[in-house]
Amino acid sequence: RKAARSDMDDYEDALIAYGAHSAGIDIIITRNQRDFRKSPVPALTPEDFLRNFKPDDIHYDEVDLFG
Repeated sequence: RKAARSDMDDYEDALIAYGAHSAGIDIIITRNQRDFRKSPVPALTPEDFLRNFKPDDIHYDEVDLFG
């Protein structure tokens, strides 16, 4: 119901956003951040996510993240 009443332009994106919010999810990872500007859950691109949330047990000089 919240998705249907939301200000988001695309109903399917609103379902994802409000479903994520309802499930307690902190971040939506998407290549299209523009569609999630009005989302109750912040959206990051995959590249932004990898830049900001790096596990400590990976040796990043050995992994091509953006290949």
